Amino acid sequence: MKREIKKSWISSVCVSLALTMGISLVLPSIGAYATETPIKEVKDMPQTAAKDDLSQYDRYIEIVNNQYVFSAQGKANINLAEVNQVQQQLSYTNKIIADKGLTIDKENRTATYLDFSSAATSSNNLVSITARKYKQGVTKIKFHWNYARVYLSKTAVKNIGSGMSLGGIWIPHPIVKTACATLGVVVSRCPGGIWFEYNYFATFLGKCGWQ
Repeated sequence: MKREIKKSWISSVCVSLALTMGISLVLPSIGAYATETPIKEVKDMPQTAAKDDLSQYDRYIEIVNNQYVFSAQGKANINLAEVNQVQQQLSYTNKIIADKGLTIDKENRTATYLDFSSAATSSNNLVSITARKYKQGVTKIKFHWNYARVYLSKTAVKNIGSGMSLGGIWIPHPIVKTACATLGVVVSRCPGGIWFEYNYFATFLGKCGWQ
């Protein structure tokens, strides 16, 4: 009888120890999950390192007569295949700038297209567009020679459908979906305006963030 009681007591102690150890193992993981670092505002996409990213040739790009031009030095320093790749990108971007009547800012080396389709261009509505920057964001596109920084308002994101045309380029739904996913949200529940860097010629995504 005493032996049975002793056995039962030992079993109880073992169970208690096991439960205590189990709790001590689980609690740190719960704490770690609860204090997980919030999603950063700016995210880098792995595609940024793709071979189609031509940013290594920035120093060879000049602005002449409101067009991006590949310098003679650049043409002399890289092989013909790379020259052709850069020239194709430049031709594509220069055509958009010419077709849309945009002006390249020589200081920041970009050309900006602002979408006014959601509001009239009266002075009152222009104020409301500016104010929207701090609420649902604006819809515009800032062209660099080899990519564009696309800004989509909260409304534009939610109404993206299969994609949208902005400033002469097509922005497909999968690009917007991936940008939203990188920021930790889904398209249909995007809480505010977003921006992302998009190579419209090679169709890959770069950095993205909230407006």
